[in-house]
Amino acid sequence: MKLFTLALLWVFITGFTYRIDEGYKANISGPFIASISGDIFPAQEGHLNASLVNQPPSLDGRRPARKVISVFMNGTPYLNAQGRPFNQNILLEINFDEAMPEEPSVYAVSMQYRSVVYSVIKQNGDIKISGFAWEPDHKHFHLSVEFNCLMRSWGYPVDNQPDVTLQGYVKDVTIACPYVGVASALRSF
Repeated sequence: MKLFTLALLWVFITGFTYRIDEGYKANISGPFIASISGDIFPAQEGHLNASLVNQPPSLDGRRPARKVISVFMNGTPYLNAQGRPFNQNILLEINFDEAMPEEPSVYAVSMQYRSVVYSVIKQNGDIKISGFAWEPDHKHFHLSVEFNCLMRSWGYPVDNQPDVTLQGYVKDVTIACPYVGVASALRSF
């Protein structure tokens, strides 16, 4: 019984002391982990989808068409206060560049968590590409991303939801390219 209590206390404490640093990441396995203001995001095993997509321009013409790496992570669904199912998830969208700079200039982060929809506060978001490597055949590439973002609910300030901090990483995810062949074919994508 003491061992169980001790293990439960350890899980509780580590959930509130999550930090993105090299020592901590070395002890974690899996392609994705995130914390939201200290609480570990309840990710579903095997529910991480990453793809390279062509986003059309906005209808008002303010945003041009672009190639985007989209990484979608599902969390565990639950019944909200009204008894309806709510699907928790995190979505990262990063502008694709064949050179893939360490800090992308264009990105978006959104999240559905505990019955609230959040989006990144741009001046308080930080996304770093920590790994990018093409496969020899240029049909796939591997991507690793670290993120640390301040998120605000879409109903702010009316819904009285506090801003939350989203921290985590996606590690060595394989992303297929829509074209078979060399990376230069992506220019026409």
